[in-house]
Amino acid sequence: MAQTDVVTHPIPLEIQEEIDHYEEEARRFLRGEVHTEVFRRFRLQHGIYGQRQDGVQMVRIKIPFGGMTPSQLRRVADLSDRYSTGVAHLTTRQDIQIHYVKLEHTADIMRRLVEVGLTTREACGNTVRNVTACPYAGICPGEVTDVTPYAKAIASHFLRNPVCENLPRKFKFAFSGCATDCALTGIHDLGVLAVNQTVDGRERVGFRLTVGGGLGASPKKPYLLEEWVPAQELHLRCEAVLRVFNRHGNRKNKSLARIKFLIEKAGFEKFYAMYAEEYAFLREGRATASLTPFDLAPEPVPSNGAQRGPHNGDTPPPQYAAWRGTNVTPQKQPGYSAVLVTLTIGDLSTDQLRGLAGITDRFAHGTIRTTVTQNFLLRWVANADLPALYEALCGIGLGRPGAQRVGDVIACPGADTCGLGITSSKGVGRALTDHLEATGAACADDLQGIDIKISGCPNSCAQHHIAAIGLHGLGHKANGRLIPAYQLHLGGRSTDQGVAFGVLAGKYPAKRIPEVVDRLLALYRERRHPGEAFTAFIDRVGKAPIAEALAPYDRLPAFEEASADYSDYGSTEPFSLDEAGAGECAGGVINMVEQHFEDAKYELAHASVLIEKGKPVDAVTRAELGIVAAAKALLVTQAIEPTSHELILKEFEQRMVEKGVIGRDGYDAVRRRAATIKQRLTPDDARAYVEEAKALAAACKTAFGKIDASLKVGHDKASSPAAPAATGTTGAPAITLDLLGVACPMNYVKTKLQLEEMEPLQILEVLLDAGEPAENVPRSVKSDGYRVMSLAEEAGHYRLVIENKAE
Repeated sequence: MAQTDVVTHPIPLEIQEEIDHYEEEARRFLRGEVHTEVFRRFRLQHGIYGQRQDGVQMVRIKIPFGGMTPSQLRRVADLSDRYSTGVAHLTTRQDIQIHYVKLEHTADIMRRLVEVGLTTREACGNTVRNVTACPYAGICPGEVTDVTPYAKAIASHFLRNPVCENLPRKFKFAFSGCATDCALTGIHDLGVLAVNQTVDGRERVGFRLTVGGGLGASPKKPYLLEEWVPAQELHLRCEAVLRVFNRHGNRKNKSLARIKFLIEKAGFEKFYAMYAEEYAFLREGRATASLTPFDLAPEPVPSNGAQRGPHNGDTPPPQYAAWRGTNVTPQKQPGYSAVLVTLTIGDLSTDQLRGLAGITDRFAHGTIRTTVTQNFLLRWVANADLPALYEALCGIGLGRPGAQRVGDVIACPGADTCGLGITSSKGVGRALTDHLEATGAACADDLQGIDIKISGCPNSCAQHHIAAIGLHGLGHKANGRLIPAYQLHLGGRSTDQGVAFGVLAGKYPAKRIPEVVDRLLALYRERRHPGEAFTAFIDRVGKAPIAEALAPYDRLPAFEEASADYSDYGSTEPFSLDEAGAGECAGGVINMVEQHFEDAKYELAHASVLIEKGKPVDAVTRAELGIVAAAKALLVTQAIEPTSHELILKEFEQRMVEKGVIGRDGYDAVRRRAATIKQRLTPDDARAYVEEAKALAAACKTAFGKIDASLKVGHDKASSPAAPAATGTTGAPAITLDLLGVACPMNYVKTKLQLEEMEPLQILEVLLDAGEPAENVPRSVKSDGYRVMSLAEEAGHYRLVIENKAE
């Protein structure tokens, strides 16, 4: 078995212990004791993602660098059979997902994954996601070095690392071993590309670092962070970037929270200066965790020769030649090949997973990796075994040729399961795959280099921006009716020359996408120059001729003539956007709270450093700032934003200490120490004050962790001022709440607090500014279970009418 693919680092004991805590929190949530948004963030940190369907979750399993063992494949199959639908899905970031899992089963899945060296921890949420790497690492003829041990070490180092457990937004690493860049480093938050350099006459392993790349609704090309850094600096360089992001990233606006936006706002020079300062700090020995060593043992060549299967030695069937031509790549080790197992849009059954586990044992010496193209890669297959391997793959329905050709379509789950999905990207992906195979285009040699990537919304989980033919889902009007449609992107790519994003090339009905692709391929064949790649063809001809050629496909017949074309794939219902994209107000509240807690954490950590440096006055100042930040965190839940430190502490004492949310003894101890320090400051007093401030901040965070299902912390409705009454239409008189000029998410908090004070089924009329307030507050309160009766524009603002819950 190839050593670098073995799970040599067991899952940390802390993760195993945390599963018990997760299970208890899940039970509390199911009993209605935890607010939905608070639990959402908690479960995401544990790799559990909500689905579009009520009552079920998606479980995302991290596969660092894509490396798996047969026993892990079998365990995923067993869990999918027991708790899911018998289907597993490979993602474009080398993870495996299983869907339709009941929340009460998720903890058991976590435990059984840990037994075979897998975890869901931090597969979702605002943290370091799965660390991806080139699946050919260690066997690629052109690689500079095998990046596997480096990707593995970085994944281990940042798992449960305090510096990245609560980032402003998710953070993605990718490792590639050569300029071909199979891991797509240019679209990641931090890309790590192997580049050796001669130092003092000796070749040294090192890396080129890029930062701030990304796709999503606002794709950005990366910045060059370091032309070359030696391998031994990699941990600290990566952590320095994360520390800057954690400290300075935008926690108030989720859509502007990725590190690419931080760099854009600050400017690269300022960002680099902050990064250099953090790196210098870390070099003093202040890393947040011990550095995981690199396992640099070379990947051993298997010694037991070919593992011949049942192939009888006859001439392979004609399909074998096509499969070998598209799915088999020679390794740098003579006599061995790597084999891509082509999946249909990343899906395979549990029977296929078990069959693939057996094939991996038999033909690939136990080495298999997931790929960013939603396929599997078998490694160390003896060339003599290829006919038998093909026969075995065909036996489980995985012998399809055409890996990474135009028929190997990539698609995210889309609206089939994702709450953010607009259209069924998997549905159109299946239809397109079948169509390309039926027309003979799927494996065509003259269409090499063309890839198709389909996302169900603009967020680009399928990476449509860098596809030769990219599609993202949207709602569009045809003959006065809303239909599922796709925005076409053309000419995107990621090559050794860098990243290029596709150009927008029109919107087309979902049911016409196969015809659109047909016409595009035909146009390319008709008008290309000899040897011209598809992306070069797009660059040369421009959008106008393409738009003209595709014009017949941008409309639909009348609804009465083709009603099925007005529904999405896999559905007979009229297309609707009602279920897509829940409001983010509650998330904004949590982000504001977390930002204040991060500020408190930073100030108090700085205070401790100043104590050790013998600067008690500065330490006390920092500790005071930490106390204020923690107090502000809890006051957010009361829609209170005092403007001075004095008012903050006054409101905090009245609303949190006097009502028992925060213990009186701890608060009084801090205030007494503060009074003593004003009279006489000694190093011992300063040290004690810093420790007491830390305890108070911890108490605030504990209190917030107990926030109830109505997003309240110690809220007393009797002490809140009543809003002015207005004439209601049913039940108790309606109440009008004027929130003009109140920004998100505080307008949502004020709305929630007002609803909590009202009678069951009483009507609340809320005045909101146009833009984000009018967009987010209605969706957010609807997600919380309130009835939105109307939203009407009037005199430049909006009036939102809400009916309170029955109880």
